[in-house]
This record gives sequence, structure tokens and C-alpha cells, in this order.
Amino acid sequence: MSRKTLHALRLYASPVFTRENPTFFTGLLFVGVCILATYLEDTPAAQHAGPFKLPPQLGVWWWLSLQALLTSIACHYWRQVRSPLASMTAGMIDAEYHAVHYVLASALLLLALPLVLIGAPPLNVLAQESLCAALSVNGDMVGPKQLRKPMRLLRVLLMFFIFAAFMFPGAQEAVLSASWYVALGLIGISLIFTLIELHHRPAPPATVQSAYTPVKQDSPKILPYAKRTSTSTSTSTSTRISTLLLWQFAWLRQPAMPNTMATPGPVGFVFSAAVLLVGFIILTVFMGIFTQGAFPTWPHLKMGLRSAPVMLCMVFSSGLSTWLLARADWPFMLNLAGYGTRYNFAVALYATHAKRTVQLACMVTLTCAPLGIFLSNLPWHRLPLTALCLFSTVIGVSYLPSLGILLFKKSQTIFITVLNLLGSFVGLQSAFLVMLSKTQPPLWFYALTLSAIPFAACMAWAAPRALARSDWPIQPPATP
Repeated sequence: MSRKTLHALRLYASPVFTRENPTFFTGLLFVGVCILATYLEDTPAAQHAGPFKLPPQLGVWWWLSLQALLTSIACHYWRQVRSPLASMTAGMIDAEYHAVHYVLASALLLLALPLVLIGAPPLNVLAQESLCAALSVNGDMVGPKQLRKPMRLLRVLLMFFIFAAFMFPGAQEAVLSASWYVALGLIGISLIFTLIELHHRPAPPATVQSAYTPVKQDSPKILPYAKRTSTSTSTSTSTRISTLLLWQFAWLRQPAMPNTMATPGPVGFVFSAAVLLVGFIILTVFMGIFTQGAFPTWPHLKMGLRSAPVMLCMVFSSGLSTWLLARADWPFMLNLAGYGTRYNFAVALYATHAKRTVQLACMVTLTCAPLGIFLSNLPWHRLPLTALCLFSTVIGVSYLPSLGILLFKKSQTIFITVLNLLGSFVGLQSAFLVMLSKTQPPLWFYALTLSAIPFAACMAWAAPRALARSDWPIQPPATP
């Protein structure tokens, strides 16, 4: 092992790795939940005679832990090799490429322990981890945005469908119960794609054109009338559809807000929820055919869709606080939209956040609460309290990242991201687990969920002052 590779390895155990890498802290959070699910729940013993049965909660958190931690490794790697200094430093890219091999191998062995300890076949566990690594090292979605290549649509769609499929325990059980040669084949194919994806060579610098060489200018092309008409028609149709999906009530369109505050309107929410629900149904039917060899019956389909309400809720709630992270256009809005002081602008931001949160909480509650009661076969008299608890939880989750502004002056991006994922994933998952249990939820649960409303009110009062005192960009981003 060369000295440069050793230096690259030491960076993974230094503050350089954790700096601007929130997925690492998110992965540690998911690992903690995964450990609790392993030792506090009744996990099954090893089943050598039949298919391996995976505890549902453990499978979800283990898969999320894999995704977050492996993505954090890839984020550091792409940040290093795509740095402008990487191509100027001899041997740096090769050293980082060799170092990431050691780190990924160590991470895969350590992360396999939770399932191996409860009796899962080690080879099958490594097969699922290798598949996750092939998805997580995607250089189009991690690393500095200004240095990324254009996203490959086919890979992104494949990543999404595989990630969503493995959120269901049945998909993980199919891999963990596969024959040894199937697991070995998955390991080989996944590792090959992982190494190919990580192999990075910067493009050669563009040659400087001579000043004496005339530049050929393309003459403008005039399209035929028929093509111009069809192009304008398709553009107007897509514009109308996007306008319909993004339509908002008037009280959410005023005052002028940054683009990060844009929220899908009621029509967009209904359309997106319907698409996601249809996707969950297709995945459940596919997994039933893959594992049982036949179409699932209606009771099996309902059982497989029990996680759909919490998934819908997590998908829509996770984007409520992302406006706190993107502050590049805040100076532009502050100077030109007539807000006056930074405090007035922060108050306006939180006022709009409250409006969009209440709207989304109402839509999520009206959709996910009845759906959860129906799919879990619970009595309908529990619907009012379930809806009230879900509404309060969504409100509290949306204001939880504001603690990062109140408690921390530096590295707010990391803490806001971790708190957002903590509420959107751990909080909502735990709340749904209690709300949709067969037994009546205890009184402390109702008190805890209803206390989210006073917590949100305190954050809405205190957070604008802290946000006005925090660091903002000095000036708007330069136009290209």
C-alpha cells in the first residue's frame, strides 16, 4: 500500500470526511435504531430448513442504514476525486480509488453483523449489501453539484425502484433466502458495477482555440410551420399540466417567496399520492409473484400494503423543511422584495412555512389515516384520534429542524438535515407503529403527539430571530 493511499485512508477517520456530509450522521442514527430493533424486539432464530424470515422493522432500518452510510462514503470519494486539485496532484485520484475499496469492504463486513447475528446466511447478506453499494456510489447524485455529470435517467429509475422494493421485507427475504450460487452471482455483478462506477478519470482540458482561427457560426434554423405548430402545442399542453399540478390557494402565493418554498398544490398532491400508491401496489403484486409464484390474494395484498401510508407520509413530509438549507437566493429576495430587515424576512419565511405545513398536514391526514385504518383492519372508531395524532405529528416534524438553528451556530446544514430525517423517518415511522397497532395506544402517546403543536408554536416564535442572526450568503449567486 502506497503512502498516498494511506493518506487517503486517514481522511476517512478525520473531520474532512464528516464535513458537509450529513448522510454519515443520518446513517449513524439509522444504525442506532437498527441496533435497538435487533435487541429489543423478538427476533427469530436462524431458520436453516426454510426461507429466512426477517423482522419487518429491522429490515427497513438496516436497509436505510446501508443506503445512508454507503452514500456517505461515496460522497466523500466523489468530493475528493472531482476536486480541481485532484487532477493537478500526481497520484491522488488513484490513491482515492484504492482507498475507497478498503473502506467499502470494511463497511460491508461491519454492516452485515446485525443480520448475521440473528441467523441470516452471510453470503446472502453480502449479496444484498453489494447490490446496495452498486446503487449508492452513483456519481450523478452525490458529491459537489457543480462538478457532477448529467443524471442518467435509466439508472435513476432503476435505483428508485430497487430502493423502494427493498423497503418491503419480502424483497429482502427473497435475496436472503436465495441459493448460494444466486447470492454469489449477485455479489459478482454488483461489485463489478460498483468498481466501474467508481473508476473516475477527469476529462482532458479543452484545447484553446487560436485567435486567428475563424469561429464558424451556425445559421439559425427555421422550422417548417407544421413542426412549429406541433412544438408550440406540446409546450402549451405541458405548461397547462404543470400549472394545474402546482396550483395553490391565493394565501400561499403571497408574499413573494424563494423557489425552495414551492409546494405541490392539492391537485399535485392527489396525483403524486395516486402514482405512489399504484407503484406500491405494483411492487407488492410483483413481490407476491416472485416469492409465492402466484398473484397475491386480497388479504395478502392488504398485508403487503400496510407500510404504504407511512411511506406516503414520509415522502411528502420530508420536503417541508428543505427550504432552510438553500439560502442562495435569500439576499436577492431581501433586497428586492421589500421585506426591510432580515428579521421581517425570516418571519415571512416561517409564516409561509406554517401555511404550507398546515395544508400538507391536512391532506396527508385525510389520505393516510383512513388508508392506514383500512389496511390494518382496525375499527373505524379509532379514526378521529388517529387523524388528530397524525396531524400533530406532521406539524411537529416540520418544525423539528428549526432546533438546528436555535442550538447550533456552525454546521447548521448538517444538523438541519439530520433533524429533518430524524423526524420524517424515525418519528413518523414510530408514530405509525403505535397508531396502527392492534391494541389501543396508551395515554402518554396521545399526550406526546399533541405536545407537538405547542412545540411548533415555540419554534415559530423563537426560530425567526435565530435565523436572522445566522449566516446567510453575502450576495446572490452570479448569473451565468
